[in-house]
Formats: sequence, C-alpha cells, structure tokens
Amino acid sequence: MKEKEEKYCGECCWFYGEDTDGNGFCAEARGESWGDIVRCDHKCKYYRGGCDNPCFVSKEEMRHYQAVLLVLKRWLDDDMFIHNAPDGDEVCKAIDFAVKYIKVFGNL
Repeated sequence: MKEKEEKYCGECCWFYGEDTDGNGFCAEARGESWGDIVRCDHKCKYYRGGCDNPCFVSKEEMRHYQAVLLVLKRWLDDDMFIHNAPDGDEVCKAIDFAVKYIKVFGNL
C-alpha cells in the first residue's frame, strides 16, 4: 500500500502572506482561525483544529486548472477550429476551483 504523501502549508495554493521566517496564513482556514499563523513547513492542518485540511490544493493542481481554463478560452476564441475542446469534466472542476479561489481571497 502506498503511504500517504505529506502535504505542507507552503505547497498549498491557500497559503499566503509568507514572511522571511516562513510564517504566513491559510486563506481557506482563516474564517475559523482568524489571525493564526502557520509556517510553510507545517504539515497541512487547520492550525489549531487538529484535522487534516480537506481543502488542500497544491500549487501544481492550481496551475493545471489555470491551463484548462486557458485551453477553453483558446477553443472558444478559435474561428478556424484549430484547437481541440478541453475535457468537460476538467473544465467543470477548473471553474469550481476558480470560483472558490476568487471567493476565498475576495473575503480577506
């Protein structure tokens, strides 16, 4: 059985405001733990909640969603039908993520 990969705050797209010591905040958990500082090298957990952060989204996954939306835009703008349409399920996931990302960071 494959062991669970460790997830660290600094690898998550919700981590922001990092200072030179590696301290920052989790935008997703901020509503529950206002003002709690997390470190980029902390295992990804709500800082005082003690449970795994179910909202962890790696920066690589975020870039994937950005790429999916870019492919969708190119496909929609394509008059010559050169580009292929992106996978519909991936587009839905990317849109859901983008809406949540805008909402979370819009509430800071």
